[in-house]
Amino acid sequence: MGDDSDSIVRKTAQSAPSAPINVLLDNEGDACMVTWDPPEQENGIIIAYKIFLQAYMYPEPGSDGSLDLIFDESKSDSLSWSNVDERLYVVNKTELEPYARFKFQVLAETEPGEGPKSEETNVTCDSPPVAPTEEIVTPTKVDYIDDDTPVVTHESFWMSVSPASTRYGPISCYDIVVVELPEGEGIEGKVPDVNYPIENFVSFVDAQKEAGKPYIAQSRNGNSLTDQTNVKIGNTGSSSCTPESRRRKRATTSPHKGDDGALKSSTSYTAFLLACVRLDDGTELCSSSPLMQPVITLAGVNTAAIAIGIVLAILIAVVIALGVVIYMKRRKQTPLLRDSENGVAMVPVMEKEPEVTHMVVLPITLENLSETVRQKSENDDETFKAEFKSIPEATGDVTRDATNLECNREKNRYINIGAYDHTRVRLSPIEGEEGSDYINACFVDGYEKPRKFIAAQGAREDTVLDFWRMVWEQNCATIIMLTKCLENGREKCAEYWPEEDAIMYDDIIVTLDDVVTCADYVIRKFTLQKHIETDEDEDEDAEPIIGESRTLMQFHFLGWPDFGIPKYPHSMLCFVKRIRHMTGSRIEPGNIIVHCSAGVGRTGTYILIDSMLDMMKKEKKVDIYNVIYKLRNQRNLLVQSLVQYIFIHKALMEEYLYGHTEVDVGSFHIYNQKLCSKKSDADDAGVDTEYRTVASLPVDNTDQKTGNIEANKHKNRIRQVIPYDRNRVKLERLTGQEHSNYINASFIDGYEHKKAYIAAQGPLPNTMGDFWRMAWENQCSTIVMLTDCEERGQNVCTQYWPPSGESMNAAFLTVSVKNSKEEEDCTVRDLEVSTTKGTGTKLIRQFHYHGWPEVGVPDNSASLVKVIGLAHEHQQDIGRFPILVHCSAGSGRTGVFITLSYLLQRAKAEGIVDVFQAVRTLRQQRPHMVQDVAQYQFCYRAMMEYLDSFDHYANFK
Repeated sequence: MGDDSDSIVRKTAQSAPSAPINVLLDNEGDACMVTWDPPEQENGIIIAYKIFLQAYMYPEPGSDGSLDLIFDESKSDSLSWSNVDERLYVVNKTELEPYARFKFQVLAETEPGEGPKSEETNVTCDSPPVAPTEEIVTPTKVDYIDDDTPVVTHESFWMSVSPASTRYGPISCYDIVVVELPEGEGIEGKVPDVNYPIENFVSFVDAQKEAGKPYIAQSRNGNSLTDQTNVKIGNTGSSSCTPESRRRKRATTSPHKGDDGALKSSTSYTAFLLACVRLDDGTELCSSSPLMQPVITLAGVNTAAIAIGIVLAILIAVVIALGVVIYMKRRKQTPLLRDSENGVAMVPVMEKEPEVTHMVVLPITLENLSETVRQKSENDDETFKAEFKSIPEATGDVTRDATNLECNREKNRYINIGAYDHTRVRLSPIEGEEGSDYINACFVDGYEKPRKFIAAQGAREDTVLDFWRMVWEQNCATIIMLTKCLENGREKCAEYWPEEDAIMYDDIIVTLDDVVTCADYVIRKFTLQKHIETDEDEDEDAEPIIGESRTLMQFHFLGWPDFGIPKYPHSMLCFVKRIRHMTGSRIEPGNIIVHCSAGVGRTGTYILIDSMLDMMKKEKKVDIYNVIYKLRNQRNLLVQSLVQYIFIHKALMEEYLYGHTEVDVGSFHIYNQKLCSKKSDADDAGVDTEYRTVASLPVDNTDQKTGNIEANKHKNRIRQVIPYDRNRVKLERLTGQEHSNYINASFIDGYEHKKAYIAAQGPLPNTMGDFWRMAWENQCSTIVMLTDCEERGQNVCTQYWPPSGESMNAAFLTVSVKNSKEEEDCTVRDLEVSTTKGTGTKLIRQFHYHGWPEVGVPDNSASLVKVIGLAHEHQQDIGRFPILVHCSAGSGRTGVFITLSYLLQRAKAEGIVDVFQAVRTLRQQRPHMVQDVAQYQFCYRAMMEYLDSFDHYANFK
C-alpha cells in the first residue's frame, strides 16, 4: 500500500458578490415589504445588505403611466443593517415622501466591497397624498374684465384665483368661500383655518342673517382652474363638485355644494380658496389660501328712481326724434373740426347712427410715436378711449347670410362673431351637404399684401375636419395660434393636431415631426399627406396610398390672456419676428392662418402688429386707427378691446425705441465693434448709452410690499434689491409664524420655459434655514454660487454647507457634503439634503464659481460659460425644476449668469443675440439685474468670445 497523500485545503480570496435575486415587493396595507434571496455568487461572507429607494412622481390622470424621477440612483436613500439572515425590509408608507411611487433595489456587501444592485422592483410602493403643503396663492380682486363687464356691482364682484400645487396629491375639489365682514372689521391677523374653519361653514341663507359666517359660494372640480381664473361672485346660482377617489371610477358621496346668491349692497366681503385632496378611504384633506383683500360692493339701486328715469327717458327720446327729423331736413354739410395739438380730426357721421362720431385720426410718424402715445394716455387714456369707441363693429355694407343659415349656426363658436359673405373662406362643397362650404374664417389684408391672412375662430370639436380642409385647400404653410385650448375652465379651441402619432382627418394625414418649446410659445412642425381613396380602402390591412405631401408650421403663443394683453410687449414682438424670420417674405395669399378663440381680438392684434412693422420699415410711420377701420370691413371686431388697441401702440413704440438691438450671430462681431467704439474721447461708447437706457427702467416699488414690511426687513441683505410680489418665491408658511413664507428670491423665466431660475440673495445667518427650505420645496437640484463667503473683509454670504465629512441642521433639514472636486475656477460639491425625520433625501449639486474678482468682472469669460454649461447639463438630467442662482444681493452677478444662459440658448436656437432685451426683461422680473455697465459690457464680451471660439459662425448652430 502506498502512503496516504497529505490533504491540502486552500482558502479562496473573497470578492464582491453578485446582485441579490428574487427581489419582491408587497404593496398591500399601510406598509411596503421588500424581500429577497442571497446572490447566486456570494464570493465570501455576506456582512450586510443595502436597500435603495427611487422616488417617482405619481402619474397624472389620463397620462400614459410613465414615471418621472423625483430623485434618481445617485440621490438614493441608502439603508443597511447586519442581520443578513432576515432579508426583509418594511417601511410605513406615511414615512415616505408623500404622493410618490417608490421602486427598490438591493445590493449585498462582503468584506472587500459592495456588489451590483438588483434590478428595480416591477411593483411600486405608493405613498398616500397629503393636503396641499405649498402655500395656495392669495385670491385677488380683478381690475379689468372687458369694456362691458363691471368688476364690482351692488350685488357681485370679480376675483382671480390660481390652482394649488398638485405635487403632493391631486386636487379633487376647489371651494370658493365667501365671508361678509362685520362693519368696521378687516382681515388683519385672520387666518381661514383658525377664524373660518370648515366646521363653521353655513349655508348662504344663514350667512345672510349674520356677518362673519363663511359659506361656500362656488364649488369646482379639481381640474377647472388654470394659472389665473377670473370668477364672478354673487348671483351665479348653485354649483357642486363630487370628488372621486384616486382608485375609484365612480364618484363617492358627500359632494361639495356651492350656493352663490346676490350679495348685499355697500357691504365688505372677503374670500379664500379651499383646495381638497381625497384619499382612497373617502377622507378629505384640505388647505386654505390666505384671505383676499376686502371688496366693498356698490350702493344699491333705487327702483323708484329707475321708474322715474324710464319715463323721463321716453319723453326725451320723443323730443330728440322730432329734433332729428327737423335737423335732417335742414342740415348742411358739417364743417371739419381739427385739433392741431393732437393731430386728430372729427367729423360727425349722420347716415345711420347720428349719435356715433367717426374720428379722423392721422398716421403717426415714428419720431412722434413716443410723445403721441404719452399724450393719448393722459387723463386715464382719454384719447385712446375716444378713438377706440368711434370704430364701428363693422365698416361698410356687409352681409353674413352664410353665417346665419340654420345649418351653419352651430359651427360658430360665438353668435355675434361670423364671417362676412364677401371675405369668407369658401370650402369645396360636399355633394348633398347643405352649408358644407362654410367655415368661420375670413381673408384679411396685410400691409400691401391683399388676403395675406386667414383670420379664423378656434376650431370646435365638430369643425376640426373643416379646419383641416381649409388648411389643405388654401395651401396654408403657417398657423399662428394665440390661445390655449382651455382658459378659465372653458374650452377656447379644440386640440386639432396630433401630439404623438399621426392622425387622419378625413383624407388628410397629419404627422407631428418636431416640437420646439420656448418660455412663451411652442413651435410644432407637421407633415400633411393626402390620402388617396381606392377600392382597397375597405381592406383594413391594406397600406394607404399617399398622394401629395406638404410641410406645415404651427406657432402657438401661450402668454396671452383672453380679452387681455401679454405681460410684456417684447415677448410678443419676439414671437412675431421669429415667425416672420422662419416663414420668409415669399407669402402666397391666404397661406397664413391666424386664430385665437373667436378669431377677432388677439387675432386682430397680431395682424395689426405684423402690418405696422412693415409700414414702419417702408413709410416710417404707423396708421393703427385707420387700418383697424379698414380691416373691420373684412372681419368684424378685429382688435376687440381697448387694452388691445393700446397694447398695439405701446408694442410698436417699444419696437421703434428698442427693436434695433437684435443681431444675428453672423453680424455680431461687427455690431459689437461699432457699439464699443467712440467717435471721440468726449463721447460715450454705444454700449454705455445702451446700458443707461436699460438701467432707466424704474423699479416698481408698489409691487414690493411683502419684502418691505417690518417683520421681513431683517431678511434682506440690501434694501435696494427687494423681490417683486408678483414673482417672489413663496415658502410654505410655518405654523404660528405669520411671515415665515418670505425669502428674498425671485422666479425668473428662461429661454425655454417659465420659472427656469430662482435668483436669490446669499443667505444671512438668520435666513439659512429659509434658503434650504426654498431649495427643498422647489425641488432644486442645482445651485450656482457666484461669490465667496467673504470679500473685501466683509461677510457677503453665510456658508450654508458643512465641512466635508460633517453634517449640519437647517430648519427641518440635515445637510452633508458627500463629494467635492475642483474644476477650472469652480468647486463642485454634491450635497445630500434629508429631512431630520428621515422621510426623504435629495442630492443637490452646487457649482461654486471662484473666478469672479472682488471688484469688477472676470478676466476669463470662458470659465463662466463652462459653469453655465455644466449647471444646465446637470439640470437637464434631473427635470424641469428651477436652477437656484445666487451671489450676495442676488442681482449683479446673478443677473449676468442668467443673462448669458438666456443669450447662449437663444443663439443656439435662433442664431440671434439681443443683450439689451435680455437684460431689460430680467429687470422687469427682479430689480438691478446686471447692476453696472462693466457687467453689461461683460455680457457682450462673453458672447463674442464664445462665438469666436467657432471657426465659422455658420458652424455655430
